[in-house]
Amino acid sequence: MRMIRSATLAVAMGLMPLAACHQSPDVGSVENKADLLASDLEARADNMDAMADAMANDSAAIALRNAADGIDAAADNVRDQADAKVDTLH
Repeated sequence: MRMIRSATLAVAMGLMPLAACHQSPDVGSVENKADLLASDLEARADNMDAMADAMANDSAAIALRNAADGIDAAADNVRDQADAKVDTLH
């Protein structure tokens, strides 16, 4: 469980700059890339929540839900970073 969380968050954190850090990005491009990445992360979190619902082990289910919450937070961060980048482009 911990490995899933660590791996997923590492991927999310590594991809966040892709959504918000180009030298001269187009506003629409930044927003689209951020939205795609954030939506993918949210879908992964939803899948993890569904897996937690099916688990018989309550401790494992709680850990999985916590990991899903962390991924949702990463999705929010992607969107926030994209908004900040868009603000600098105006």
